[in-house]
Parts: sequence; structure tokens; C-alpha cells
Amino acid sequence: AINDLQLVALGKKSISIKDLEVLGYRERESNIFEILPVIFKSRKINAGRIAIQSADMDPDDIFLWIENNLYQEFVKEKVSEAYDLLSKIDILRNLVTKQQNWRFKAYMIDLLAGISVVKGDTHAHRGFVPYKPPDRITLLSSSKERRIKIMELCKKIGEVVHCSSNVVKRDYLPYLKIILKKEYEKTGDIKLEEEEIELLK
Repeated sequence: AINDLQLVALGKKSISIKDLEVLGYRERESNIFEILPVIFKSRKINAGRIAIQSADMDPDDIFLWIENNLYQEFVKEKVSEAYDLLSKIDILRNLVTKQQNWRFKAYMIDLLAGISVVKGDTHAHRGFVPYKPPDRITLLSSSKERRIKIMELCKKIGEVVHCSSNVVKRDYLPYLKIILKKEYEKTGDIKLEEEEIELLK
């Protein structure tokens, strides 16, 4: 808590209630319609980072949402600069997959969180913005049952490793998928049923 306070207070002589609002995102999972305004409008990398980390979806999916709604939030003069940043983020996304190096995902999250810094104080639209899901995610909506099962699995794993389902999905599932792809027989204290193994492959 002290570290959070120090982070919020950095460079400020006083702290307002608004400054402290960003800390609330750590206490609960947030849906995409709650976090996109933070990412697009906060102009604070830390606020965007916390919003992404508290989201109920993977950063890769958040990337697609940002990419699909960028034009609604950015003025024409800033769009090319924003897409240039997204292209760099996309490179990091691919490196995570190709090199199996999850450190790149942390870099990716930081850059996503900084998208509002590129935007500055310009606004393509003021007030409510009707964010639209990317086509890929629209198609994935038909796999809702599978996603529910994955979250149930995350909850099960979370009980073993003592953390939330959201943390399991973000930090543990990628490694479990690698283990299963390499056909390792042991997953430690995490006992998986055949159906759960197939779900992760």
C-alpha cells in the first residue's frame, strides 16, 4: 500500500481522490468497456497498466479491441502515430509466441498502457464512445462455453496455487500449455482431467 501511495504521489505536492482512483482497479476484475476509457483517456501509463492487469481478458484480446476502436478516440493527426505504436506492440506479441519469452508480454502491456500518452489531450469524440468488438472477437463469442470452462479450470488451479482465476489465466496457463505441448507427464500439484488437458491444447 505504501508503494502504491508513493507511485501515485510521484512528482506531486498533493494527492486528489481522482489520483487514487487508479488503485481501485487492482481490487476487482474489470470488463473491456470499463478499461478502454482508462487506457484511451487517462494519459497515465500506471493507470492503463493497472486497468489491463485487472481485466477479465488476455492482453492480446485487449490489443485487438484497442486496434479496432482507435479511430474513434484519436484525431486524424494522431492516428498514424498511434498505429505506429500498435505495430511495435504487435511485434512483441509475436515474439511472445515465437520465442516463448513471456517478458515480452510485460513490455507489450506497458506500451498498450501508454497509448493515451500518444493521444495527449486531443479528442476525436467527447462523452460516451460506443466501442465495437473486433471481428475476430465477434467470431469467438460463439465459443462462450469453452471460455467458461477455461475460467472454471483457472479457478481450480487458483485454489492450488493460491491466487485469483485472473492471475492464473494470465500467468499460469501459458506455461501449462507449453508443458502439455511438450507432452510432459507431470504438472506438479495441479491434477488435470483429460477434458481439461484437451481444453488447453
